[in-house]
Amino acid sequence: MAGHLSAGKVNVTNEIVILKTDIPALRKLDDATGLMALTFEQENA
Repeated sequence: MAGHLSAGKVNVTNEIVILKTDIPALRKLDDATGLMALTFEQENA
């Protein structure tokens, strides 16, 4: 079956990952979405 979507409703979705790390998790403004996105920044050694 194939076709085109002419109307729809978008809902917020997310993926959850549990990860133990020493890398700091920070929230930064994502210019593309305008949302405070979770980022991981590792210092260069």
